[in-house]
Amino acid sequence: LRNYFTERNMKYICVDIEEHPSVDIVVKPGDKLPFSDGEIDLIVSVSCFEHDPLFWMTFKEMCRITKLGGYIFVNAPSNGAYHCYPGDNWRFYSDAGQALAYWSGKQISNETIYPVKVVETFNVLGDEWNDFVCVWQRVNVENIEKGITVRNEIINNIGILEQTINNY
Repeated sequence: LRNYFTERNMKYICVDIEEHPSVDIVVKPGDKLPFSDGEIDLIVSVSCFEHDPLFWMTFKEMCRITKLGGYIFVNAPSNGAYHCYPGDNWRFYSDAGQALAYWSGKQISNETIYPVKVVETFNVLGDEWNDFVCVWQRVNVENIEKGITVRNEIINNIGILEQTINNY
């Protein structure tokens, strides 16, 4: 993904749980991400959450560092072959996006919360792999969505991203 962003003069920082020549910053699962609150415009995570043993903590950190009005994009498998590198811990289905949005607005102790709302969520069905795709947007605390069910206006409509993928 680096080339896509850098060719458009966008700053790109690759964060991962393991070292690799393409990785700029290594962060252990569950550790705080080395960015300030609200510093990042867009976070893209592709095929990572299934390997993160603490993805829910990572997601909270992603919410913290995303600017108000900024976006988080996650693509993770909902089905596919076991691939243990460094571990293969999770699969994600349609309700995962709304559950993570609910988690983002859940206050534990006296922590500051950085809530998000689901903008679009869907599954890409393939021959070997099925992928969960979700886009969240950082919102004010006043805009926290209550409950953990996916809203009908999201699941019954094809969004811009899903439409583009379907036409591809």
